[in-house]
Amino acid sequence: MSIKIGHFFHRKVADNFYLVSCPEWETEKAPVVSWMVIGDEKAVLIDAGLPVRGLRKYAEKLAGKPVELLLTHGHYDHAGALDEFDEFWIHPADEILLHGNEETPATAYHGILHPLYSGDVVNLGKRRLYVYGAEGHTKGSLLFYDEQSRILISGDSIGRRFYCPNVHELPMSKFFDDLLKLESLGFQQIASAHDFFLLPKEQINYLITTICTKLENANELWNNGIQDMLVVHAGDGPRDLKYVSYSIPLKYKAEVLKDIQMWKERTNWRDNT
Repeated sequence: MSIKIGHFFHRKVADNFYLVSCPEWETEKAPVVSWMVIGDEKAVLIDAGLPVRGLRKYAEKLAGKPVELLLTHGHYDHAGALDEFDEFWIHPADEILLHGNEETPATAYHGILHPLYSGDVVNLGKRRLYVYGAEGHTKGSLLFYDEQSRILISGDSIGRRFYCPNVHELPMSKFFDDLLKLESLGFQQIASAHDFFLLPKEQINYLITTICTKLENANELWNNGIQDMLVVHAGDGPRDLKYVSYSIPLKYKAEVLKDIQMWKERTNWRDNT
């Protein structure tokens, strides 16, 4: 199968911090983006988009120095250019996703896989990325905090779209706990993998509040080819900055509602919107 050549572009969002994407990464539901952070000694590219050719070459030209690839998680739309890199870093719990399953295609790669964990620090030379975990979208989902720009790179864990197919194995309450721990960090903005603009720090509470207040009465469905997914919406379509769309399997709705209720009681959560 031939793989398309990507027509890549970049946008500077902070000092030596860039959004990287291409039209070939546009999907029906959302754009796909990678993020590049450049230090004095090396640069990192966070996520590798869909399978089109030319990402590594483009990233190295933009950085002007060696580029290492870090993955927020193992889904195919974040690992498409993996086979262009000689090595990459990912949480071991998500390695299995690279081999594909009934929901996600396998990703071709030949490079050396290095483990990456919550608590690790990536030193770029006078610039560091701090690694944090958030079990929810996948078990091994990671986020990267760049203290210099005060931006948190969130992958699919925090954004305007949240897809949680394994909520029976990865409780929503644990996901909420992981997200709220991040609030103590000094970031001001969030760089998600499916938005062309930075989101405010308040997106964390907006995500939690939307799920907590709208899930019970949600009734919109879509089928991912395996099961019916229940959708929680807010905002007036993708052009609305308040737009969010979160999906969980319909068959686990009652289980998730019970889990969330117990979490509310344990944490004394209140809707302050």
